[in-house]
Amino acid sequence: MIKTVSILGCGWLGLPLARKLISIGYCVKGSTTSPQKISVLKNSNIIPYQLTCSQKSIDGDNVADFFKADALFVNIPFRRDLENAYFYVEQMKALIPYVVEGGVKLVIFASSTLVYPLNNRTAREEDLLTPDNERTQALINAEQVFLKDSRFKAMVIRFAGLYGPDREIAGFLKTGRVASKDGNAPVNLIHLDDCVGIAAGVIEKDIGGEIINACGDAHPLRKDLYTHAAVAMRVKPPVFEEKEKTFYKIISNDKVKRLLGYRFVHPGPWGWIDQTSKIGQ
Repeated sequence: MIKTVSILGCGWLGLPLARKLISIGYCVKGSTTSPQKISVLKNSNIIPYQLTCSQKSIDGDNVADFFKADALFVNIPFRRDLENAYFYVEQMKALIPYVVEGGVKLVIFASSTLVYPLNNRTAREEDLLTPDNERTQALINAEQVFLKDSRFKAMVIRFAGLYGPDREIAGFLKTGRVASKDGNAPVNLIHLDDCVGIAAGVIEKDIGGEIINACGDAHPLRKDLYTHAAVAMRVKPPVFEEKEKTFYKIISNDKVKRLLGYRFVHPGPWGWIDQTSKIGQ
């Protein structure tokens, strides 16, 4: 039975997940790289730790105590500015000795639907993946660091495009940037509320040994969604490049509904866009 959860990375997703878990009775330990954020964690009744993760070790105070937990949620961003994408894989490998020594029973790894190719098909968890670039291969390797280790259960959650508070859909339009991607491609998105709901559901049901996609039901065309968002934000609508052929993927969420019995708070993004635009009026 899971009683204590450690969240490695209490940022945009990790912090609200910690608050949710505390609200339903879990003891939560949370890490941050920022000393200024320690007080934020304390004020949320999260046991705070200032930790940094390198290729070889986890550095900070009371590192071993942080990993003494029943479940660990690994939420270290896979940064786009990494010169070597495989540095991320080494970071994940560095966690394993701490996980094993701390007696963690379940590791939940926050991954991404980036692993799926743009092959104009519906992407499912059981698909055989053939990565076409180094970054995608590195992320798949990072997933396997946890899935292949038999000393604990591992759960991989592949999150689609994230939106919610502080992550507006097409927020880049406010800067005057012009969208250059194919407007006829459908998009795959998930709201913060559903990210939290799915991760909490995995912990509550103590499920491991699986990969699940976390993506909303709706897959609007990029041009329709971004234009709608621009109107709501009262900014200039985007202009898209004309493409001879559209390349896309549709992320299936059938498995998360079946495995967790999950019902999405935000099946599609339209309501959120309209709600937040009214709040800003």
